[in-house]
Parts: sequence; C-alpha cells; structure tokens
Amino acid sequence: MDGIIKLEKLSKIYHRGKESEVRAVKEASFNIGKGDFIAIVGRSGSGKSTLMNLLGLLDKPTSGKYILDGENVSKARDKKLAKLRLRKIGFVFQSFNLLPRMSVLSNVLLPTAYSHIPHRKKRALEIIKSVGLSKYARKRVDELSGGEKQRVAIARALINDPEIILADEPTGNLDVKTGREIMELLRNLTQHGHTVILVTHDLELTKDVDKVITIVDGKVK
Repeated sequence: MDGIIKLEKLSKIYHRGKESEVRAVKEASFNIGKGDFIAIVGRSGSGKSTLMNLLGLLDKPTSGKYILDGENVSKARDKKLAKLRLRKIGFVFQSFNLLPRMSVLSNVLLPTAYSHIPHRKKRALEIIKSVGLSKYARKRVDELSGGEKQRVAIARALINDPEIILADEPTGNLDVKTGREIMELLRNLTQHGHTVILVTHDLELTKDVDKVITIVDGKVK
C-alpha cells in the first residue's frame, strides 16, 4: 500500500533545567502504509505516549523528519498543524473523553464545529449507524455502557473522515468481550481505507494487527 506516514530519525528531547534532559523518542524511523492496522507497544515510560503525540501532531519533534501524506510537517506552524489534525487525524482515548450529559449525536457532531462539513447531521447519523448505535443516537452518553461509549468515541473520530485513527488504549476500560468487539470495529475501519494506529501496553491486542512497532526507553525496535 502507499505510505501515509514516514519517520526519518525523529527525536523528541525534553529539557528539565539547564543540565538535565530526557530523550523521550530517539531517532525513530519507520513507514506506515494507507489502510494499515499498526500497534505501537511499550511499557509505561517507554516513550510510546510521546511518539503518539508526535504522530498525532500534538507535539513537535526536536529533530528528524515526519512526512505525513507526502508533506514534511516536522517544522510546521501550530496553525497548520491544527488544520492537519482536524482534516487527517481522528483520536480515540481510553477514557472516551465524551461530554456525558449530551446525546450521542451531539458528541459525534462536536468536531464539525470547526470543519463545516455539508449535511453534517445526516453524516453523523450514518456513522452512528455504522458503529451499531442507531437506536441510541438521541440518548445521553452517561446512560451508555463502556463499550457503547467507546463506539461513540470512534464515531466522533470518524466524523471528519480522517485518513488516520489514533487509538490510545481503546480497550483499557472494557471487559474482554467488549474489547474484542472494539478491536474488530477498528479492524473494519482499515477495510474502508482508514489507517489505524493502536497505542497499547497489552501484547494480547497485537494478535489482531498487521505490524507491531515496539518502543523501549525511547528507541523503536
């Protein structure tokens, strides 16, 4: 498949005082193709969260290159990065990050406040249906189960039709059966052209992906 992400010796250094520094990511180099299902695996403190933030354009590298869909975004300005995030990347988090007293539909529509997509309500209802929640569209999020909330989070991530879905421990708060259902849903997204990057410490989840990227002490293996 064509590449959508290419890292060339990408590094991130955090400075703590004048003489102390933390090399959170050390010269990471790898490619991710369009439609790939990738897992980034590492223990707590390994640098996987920093790497995810770099991939999601939430942080900037100290050195190296990040080529996103053919464009070098390593030194892009914050305004440009915000536009790219909105257009190209959808985020799914372990804690769901939903507004509990709002309806499923309202939560899914939130990202469209800045993207101005046409027929946004119709599109939102179609996506809610695609994740199996049609009958819950008008229901408040705080009335849903954990698995249903994660499906809402995935629907919200899809509303702007991003090429990349970044999923940070998406099954961490779910039981085993529900976790498998969410993993199957993420796998199905790749069949529709989305690239899914799963960030996890759970090696059990890597059985379902195409490729595993392991990070240890900031170094990609």
